[in-house]
Amino acid sequence: MHQQSVGIGITTKDRWDDLSVTLERLRQNALDRFETIVIDDGSSRPMPPGFPRRFDWVKFERCESSRGYIAQRNRLAQMLSSELYLSLDDDSYPASLVPLDHAAAWLLGREDAVGLAFSIQTPFDKRDNLPALGAAPYPVRFYIGCAHMLKRELFCRLGGYTESLFYYCEEIDFALKAWKHKFKVYKYSSVVVCHDMSPSGRNAANANRFFTRNDIWISFWRSPYPIFILHLFIRLPMILRYRTHRLHWKAVVRGYLDAVVGLLRVARYRDPLSFRQYVAWLNWPKEFH
Repeated sequence: MHQQSVGIGITTKDRWDDLSVTLERLRQNALDRFETIVIDDGSSRPMPPGFPRRFDWVKFERCESSRGYIAQRNRLAQMLSSELYLSLDDDSYPASLVPLDHAAAWLLGREDAVGLAFSIQTPFDKRDNLPALGAAPYPVRFYIGCAHMLKRELFCRLGGYTESLFYYCEEIDFALKAWKHKFKVYKYSSVVVCHDMSPSGRNAANANRFFTRNDIWISFWRSPYPIFILHLFIRLPMILRYRTHRLHWKAVVRGYLDAVVGLLRVARYRDPLSFRQYVAWLNWPKEFH
């Protein structure tokens, strides 16, 4: 794959040690031949002085105030010049280059594809569960934000991520928006991405709050009205079935109230799929690991 076909975009905030590991892994796996941009989303600590010299192929961009990673991912799509946009978290990196090259070539040649989901390997996964090389790509509902590949210009033309979400679920919303225009997300399982899942900057209560709010908003924006009304009434008890959500039930309830109160404010984003399109999307596999 020609090096101008793929560009790497990373947004980071106060996780310089994690970013250092990721960039070092990219170099070790020969991904330093790709255009790479890192946006510092308003870190309280400045970038370590040795970074520009150690990672001299990377363009570093700093924002003095935080805009959130969703907005910064949109900016990265505009800043890159490549055909494809490989979006990585600052603690995520592809395990090797060869299958990634194959995935990029496949994506460029597939007219109905907007992006690819990969196999995500976390510290909690067993190494013997890695996928077999050469497995055929297949449609999935969405991709995982820590690592995915998109057709950059198509992503921008479809409007990118909805920045009102601010945090969480933007991948689901974009996949639904793309499917309305007859573009699919595919799982390319032979590409394995290591996600170190840094504990720094993670807040489980906030994650539960934003997940609940955004899940309802996305249903409002993308699903037909009968489905949205049903979703609105059953979503809270469904969410509270899960142990992680019950641990932060106050945040979940707050997110639900945020969603209901804010519906009119975000109503301008409503652009639902047809009933047939929505049911087809539900019949594809969910994307986890």
